Order: sequence, then C-alpha cells, then structure tokens
Amino acid sequence: MRAAKQFIDVSVLTAEAQRELLDFFDFLKAKSRRARRRRGEVLPQAFYEPLKVDSYVKVAREDIYAEI
Repeated sequence: MRAAKQFIDVSVLTAEAQRELLDFFDFLKAKSRRARRRRGEVLPQAFYEPLKVDSYVKVAREDIYAEI
C-alpha cells in the first residue's frame, strides 16, 4: 500500500459496498482503541495479591458438574 496516499475514492464502489467498507473501518477503529487502552491498562496492586480467607472447601471439577 502506498503510504503517501491518505484517501481512498469509495465513489467507485456500489452503495452496499461503501456501507460494508465503512462498517469494517469502524470495526478496525474500535479494535484499535481497545488495544491501545489495554496496553496502557495497569491493574491495582491488590489484584495481584491473594485473597485472605479463614478456610476454604476444595471442590473437584466432577462435583461441580454432577448437579447439572
């Protein structure tokens, strides 16, 4: 793709193709914004620390699905 060309002439496309192209472009913009937000996202320190509980009950996976 030529980097110097910043505009695409969508008038050569049908109206339906233009809508699909714009829809796809909106999808890419949203995906890019989400990725940028995730890169800069830092979770609070408490997220990385284990929960302190008095006791817990160990449950086998089979027991969880036995009642379904």
